[in-house]
Amino acid sequence: MSDSLYFTKRLDHLGIVAGTCRQIDLIGQIDALVGPTERTVTVGEAVQAMVLNALGFGARALYLTPDFFQNKPVDLLIRPGLSASQFNDDSLGDALDRLYAAGVTEVFAHLAAHACRVVGIETAFYHLDTTAFSLYGDYDTPNQAGDGDPILITYGHSKDSRPDLKQAMLSLIVTHEHSLPRWMEALSGNSSDKTSFPETIRAFTDQLAEEAPPFFVVDSALYAKESLLKLGACQWLTRVPATLTDVQTLYQEVTLEDMTLIPATQERYLEVGSTYGDVRQRWVLVYAPGRFARQSKTFEKKKARLLTKAEKAFKKVTGQAFECEADARDGGACLLAVVTASGGLHGVVSCALRRARASAEGPGAVLDELACGGDRRGRPRGGRASAASAGEVRSGYQRVERGGAAGGADVAGVSQPSGHGGAGLPVPEGPPVLRGAVLLEEAGADHGAADGDVHQPAGLCPRR
Repeated sequence: MSDSLYFTKRLDHLGIVAGTCRQIDLIGQIDALVGPTERTVTVGEAVQAMVLNALGFGARALYLTPDFFQNKPVDLLIRPGLSASQFNDDSLGDALDRLYAAGVTEVFAHLAAHACRVVGIETAFYHLDTTAFSLYGDYDTPNQAGDGDPILITYGHSKDSRPDLKQAMLSLIVTHEHSLPRWMEALSGNSSDKTSFPETIRAFTDQLAEEAPPFFVVDSALYAKESLLKLGACQWLTRVPATLTDVQTLYQEVTLEDMTLIPATQERYLEVGSTYGDVRQRWVLVYAPGRFARQSKTFEKKKARLLTKAEKAFKKVTGQAFECEADARDGGACLLAVVTASGGLHGVVSCALRRARASAEGPGAVLDELACGGDRRGRPRGGRASAASAGEVRSGYQRVERGGAAGGADVAGVSQPSGHGGAGLPVPEGPPVLRGAVLLEEAGADHGAADGDVHQPAGLCPRR
């Protein structure tokens, strides 16, 4: 009878993971980028071992990696001749050091591009955004990270509502259809999207080599004059901030009748030209009735809550007796705080205070001046306060009661490179509103309009 010994190893789902790694040549690609070493376990093999550990549905710390592979067929998952004990923390730590020296972001970008080519994934559209990782501990680091230094773990804008914790940032670019990561870059915790977005886009496009320039979909943090100029010929699509004067002009002057209706969704859009930041682009004003209804409901609730708060504050102040104008101004400070906190509802709150004052006795014109936004220095100016109040009331109510495009609408900005008349501009595979707007210039003849014959509110330049 044979004295052969038999051992049982657990493969589980790791065979699929290892097969995918072999399909994209993970080990070979990493070893080629890192360069030759005298290691028994190559850097690529160490990385694949860490990938298997991380996707093992029970990932262990790096120093426990040998324990993880103790009952796994290492010869099948990685390479014949290797054992679990060779994946110790010294081996993995040295591999990570060499990977860092080669450039983690660059290695990842190369691997991601190679993997997409292997499996036949092609896309012209990418999405870019950042996220924050909050960390516990002091992390005593220099005030700023220099060239070649690791990132700075420090306080910054917290995206997970933990401003009390230091953080690190991660910039991520993914493909449009499949959401596959194509670029990952660690950033300091105090980095700003407004400055990092254009730098990330330029770095990503530089490593694309012979590939066609992509189209980037980014949030409104990209939309600043300095950022748009840095992008050069890169094409982009982003939301234009509503705080811009030209956007406010659109909201004020465009009515629903000026916009093109999409019967299937009842949404509307309007295309205009702009050269904001000396960059040729097209703006698409998009109106969604469903969103308008939600905003209207929220607006009414907020308006009622602020009106109640303002009237209570007014009654409290007007119930006091003031010896002089200076005391009255001090007493009206709380009213001013209520109006200031109301933000866009300033006119609505001012209207409520004005109605309350009509039957109240107290500091008189001084409170009227504070509530309605008149001159706070010198003698109160009743006429000026009344005029300001009337204008503010119209401004406060128009988003709900005007029925125009201001509520439930956003403006999307699309780059328009020089030398493209519209027919050569890629068409995003997105919502019909945006797709139809981008195609509008191509199909101008079908719409009975020549190139450039587009509704143009004041403050916006014509398309060229």
